[in-house]
Amino acid sequence: MSKKISAMRRNTFYIGTGMLVLGISVLLVSMVLFVIDGDRRLIPDSPISLWWVTGVVGILVSGLGSTIRRFAARGVAGSGLILDLDRARKDLEPFSRMAGGMLKDPLDENDRIDGEKQERKIMIKCRSCGGLSQEKAKYCYECGDRL
Repeated sequence: MSKKISAMRRNTFYIGTGMLVLGISVLLVSMVLFVIDGDRRLIPDSPISLWWVTGVVGILVSGLGSTIRRFAARGVAGSGLILDLDRARKDLEPFSRMAGGMLKDPLDENDRIDGEKQERKIMIKCRSCGGLSQEKAKYCYECGDRL
């Protein structure tokens, strides 16, 4: 798995972030326009106000920027645009690590600790003290009685 995000994905993420900030800024400007002069029309004798148009543009740009950020962060397959499990794991790996760590795939990591195969141990319970000992033990690890 790659531990680095490609330059194209990183730049696309930054472009999406810039669009999100720009869209929110335009939306805030539309609110200021409404407070200052809510009756100003884009075209004289038109029902469409200037603040309304800037508000819609702000919402559209911020929504598009947010979508671009999401696709760049998770990758094309990780976002669900392409249904390919292996590619989705590859795309999501850097993002998941950044977000707090990726959960291990249960099928790949079954019975493993720190990447090493762990042996299954069957434990038996002592009749005297109730302590657990390995299956092949002849005497209890806790009290020493014969198992």
